[in-house]
Amino acid sequence: MRTLFGFLGNIEELKLFPPDDSPLPVTSRVCFVKFLESESVGVSQHLTNTVFVDRALIVVPFAEGVIPDESKAMSLLAPANAVAGMMPGGRPSSHTQSSDGRESIRGAWSS
Repeated sequence: MRTLFGFLGNIEELKLFPPDDSPLPVTSRVCFVKFLESESVGVSQHLTNTVFVDRALIVVPFAEGVIPDESKAMSLLAPANAVAGMMPGGRPSSHTQSSDGRESIRGAWSS
């Protein structure tokens, strides 16, 4: 994921849930990417529906600006929360900005 999103901009932070060394069987994962440049967020959204390995990516902005813990991250995989839960009031946005002026995206893919 770091390599894929790294082509779109400089990455400040990236976390994958559940982690690769998870003992549980994994059918879906969620990846949070925090870019240094805000323009990379909009560009990364163009990867939505791109097949990566054997799964289609879904890339949406994440409004909170801080990568959450694993339990919160995994709760975002639920279909009802896929986009509506990303923005306050259930409204998606083309990009989001944190208080320090940096932007974050949430990229999730599922089988």
